[in-house]
Amino acid sequence: MKVLVVGANSDVSRELLNLFAAEGDDLILLSRDVENLKLLKKDIETRYEDVKVEVDYLDVTDKNSFNPIFDKFKEVDCLIYIAGYLGDNERALLDMEEAEKILNTNFTGAVLFINHFAMEFAKRGSGIIVGFSSVAGDRGKSSNFIYGSAKGGFSVYLQGLRNYLFKKGVKVLTVKPGFIATKMTENMVLPKALTASPQEVAKDVFRAIKKEKDIVYTKWFWKFIMLIIKLIPERIFKKMNM
Repeated sequence: MKVLVVGANSDVSRELLNLFAAEGDDLILLSRDVENLKLLKKDIETRYEDVKVEVDYLDVTDKNSFNPIFDKFKEVDCLIYIAGYLGDNERALLDMEEAEKILNTNFTGAVLFINHFAMEFAKRGSGIIVGFSSVAGDRGKSSNFIYGSAKGGFSVYLQGLRNYLFKKGVKVLTVKPGFIATKMTENMVLPKALTASPQEVAKDVFRAIKKEKDIVYTKWFWKFIMLIIKLIPERIFKKMNM
């Protein structure tokens, strides 16, 4: 299987790539930071001699960088979109560029990029699409509602895409992580009991792909946490500090 990963330099991506490489899957790694991708390619190919790794530049906020990727990589079996940008909610309320970066990375760029491979997979009658959304998209909270709105939109897109592609033989998995201890969250104080390691998330996602699941929360208990949060009446929820 040939696996294409958007946002391949992320902590979770690196763990996930090891799981695919261990099974002998070839990898296509995309990111803005190609130099780090080259180091990652060398590391993977050294440890997994039979695995072919290709790297290339992609900026998900710039659709002009998409077509070279579409033209170059046609034989893809699995697309994983893990690129994300948390951003600063307060700054985004005042700075349109910050807001635009959050929205483009987590929703607009994701949809425009995935659409191409979705149609290619549909023509072929096979393929796997994995989109990393977030529990933040399950309900808008005052602390991160711009990021959450982008992830919420992405979740709905993946849900509709799954429905659209089901009869065409294409599988779509929505990943909804809670807190993860990564570079993106290193300056945040996270509750230890609710925070997953990149390794834990990668294993949950890899298992969900193998089991052909539609949605996976990671850690698993976030499904029930978010269910409770979604059931809080709006008249009460709006008064809460979340």
